[in-house]
Amino acid sequence: MICHVCQATGWSWDYVEDRLTIRRLSALARHWAEAPPPHVLLQAIARALGWRPAPKLTDPSHDRWNDLVELAADPRSGIAIAGKPPL
Repeated sequence: MICHVCQATGWSWDYVEDRLTIRRLSALARHWAEAPPPHVLLQAIARALGWRPAPKLTDPSHDRWNDLVELAADPRSGIAIAGKPPL
């Protein structure tokens, strides 16, 4: 929620954490229901025109495993790997 407020307002994370109360957040939510922030409007327009987010191609844990295998390929790393990646 803090990320959304920061993106919609331009406020810093610390400012939102320190100053935003539930009452103020409710007021923002009511306002945004009538006039959504630009990033929300842009996404709605893009979706209406047929845009869809790119699907995630790989599992992040698999990418980390491949990074580790690549690192272990260098004998100077001191890393030895045996077996299959964890699930």
